[in-house]
Amino acid sequence: MTSDDTRPIRRRVDQAIEQAAAEGAFDNLAGAGRPLSSERGIVPGDLRVPFKVLENAGLAPAWVELAAEIERRIDEFRAARREHEQRMRRARAHALAGSAGDFAARFRAARQLHAERRDRLATDVRRIVRLIDQFNTMAPASAPRFGFLARAELDAVEAIWPWPAPGDDST
Repeated sequence: MTSDDTRPIRRRVDQAIEQAAAEGAFDNLAGAGRPLSSERGIVPGDLRVPFKVLENAGLAPAWVELAAEIERRIDEFRAARREHEQRMRRARAHALAGSAGDFAARFRAARQLHAERRDRLATDVRRIVRLIDQFNTMAPASAPRFGFLARAELDAVEAIWPWPAPGDDST
């Protein structure tokens, strides 16, 4: 099986992993937040010794540093998405708890807040995708590729506030 033959399989596996991650399946894994051993990192097996020498010298290839940057940005994006989801739950509860006269205005304000935050999160996703594209052009073919599913991530953001404002004909 050539590498071209494995791409659809790899893509499906990456999609399944990203979907599970978007649903929070990996949020509470043992060892979360701690660095991986360089022996098990993204460095291909045949390059571990040379990379260990570079690591000991305080140097790393640009693609390795870019991989770390991508991971950091993905983590920041997902944390921001979770924070936004919590904020929107509070905003919805606030709108529902207010007086009937204030309900529509509070609901519209919450929806507007979501729209603004959604746009910022979508910009973050586009930046991550560009970094992944850059990584994929730099990294050796034997290095693992990122399987970040931009569409699934954006759908998860959109699902945070699925309700139109009362009396809103624009949706």
